[in-house]
Amino acid sequence: MSNSLKGTLLTVVAGIAWGLSGTSGQYLMAHGISALVLTNLRLLIAGGILMLLAYATAKDKILVFLKDRKSLLSLLIFALIGLFLNQFAYLSAIQETNAGTATVLQYVCPVGILIYSCIKDRVAPTLGEIVSIIFAIGGTFLIATHGQLDQLSMTPAGLFWGLFSALTYALYIILPIALIKKWGSSLVIGVGMVIAGLVALPFTGVLQADIPTSLDFLLAFAGIILIGTVFAYT
Repeated sequence: MSNSLKGTLLTVVAGIAWGLSGTSGQYLMAHGISALVLTNLRLLIAGGILMLLAYATAKDKILVFLKDRKSLLSLLIFALIGLFLNQFAYLSAIQETNAGTATVLQYVCPVGILIYSCIKDRVAPTLGEIVSIIFAIGGTFLIATHGQLDQLSMTPAGLFWGLFSALTYALYIILPIALIKKWGSSLVIGVGMVIAGLVALPFTGVLQADIPTSLDFLLAFAGIILIGTVFAYT
């Protein structure tokens, strides 16, 4: 199998896993789990699993990483802005709209990445990239208004959280580039999730939350945490 085909297949599988996480999250929030609590649980559990996997395969590397103050400072910024804010914004967008709409709005993020890349590299976007931006913005407009200029087809909060999730998703991609090149994605994302989850713990209400343990809830948690996060990120 060529690297190109392998990369395409992995992208498709990761997209399916991410889609499952959205529908699982929608189910859980529709049955009383808040976006804050769900974000915190997702970060702590999935991050812990990813961190254990990284520790099992590269014990010495993770110990060196945890002693690197410069890397840890960069990781803290990524954890709070790229991980916590992105996942909370995405789940909030689902709560205000639905999993499909929230996912489409989030994937406006390449526009932000393109603008960042053009400014960073001091190059103008190509004609194809400009057309892509126009289509992305136009698609977002149609989703938000259904073509009606005088009204929104979703709540203002839904539109805000959807576009904010796109912004934070772009930051999620941009912020850890140097860290991942140096330490690897599983280690950076796993430790970052745990840090974000621990920092957020006193503020999300997860310690006081009443978490159901019925089979349907456990399956939904498995969908968003194991398949939609751990599997998607590995």
